[in-house]
Amino acid sequence: MPRDGGAWTGVEPDPNGGERLAHWQMTDPAPVTPTEAVLLGDFNLEPGKAEYEALVGYRDDIYGRVDVMARFVDAWVATGHEQDSGVTCPAKPEMGEPDMRIDYGFVSLPLKPRLRDCWIDGDAPGSDHQPVWIDIDL
Repeated sequence: MPRDGGAWTGVEPDPNGGERLAHWQMTDPAPVTPTEAVLLGDFNLEPGKAEYEALVGYRDDIYGRVDVMARFVDAWVATGHEQDSGVTCPAKPEMGEPDMRIDYGFVSLPLKPRLRDCWIDGDAPGSDHQPVWIDIDL
């Protein structure tokens, strides 16, 4: 989670085979997480599922979804679209799969006021997924 600090990444090769954590990963503190971040990709999860809720926070029955600094904001929803709308992965009837929105653009809370638009390019060729675009003021 963003509140836990940045992530160390990478490994160094072990001369005896395999991998091990780099020395700096075991001794240095975690890097500071930036307050402004954009997280994009194919998450293979649908809105409302537990993994989605872990990213954006849980929806309260009375107040709706409450934005907090330790969570991301779904740019699609923040720009006026319904959470359960949009298709980034068109149906594959031969595999029994319906239309789904499983590709996302998330932003950290400080970027939410700078979101201008978010759209899915349903005409883009080249993949079985459609790209998600975010227009944000820098």
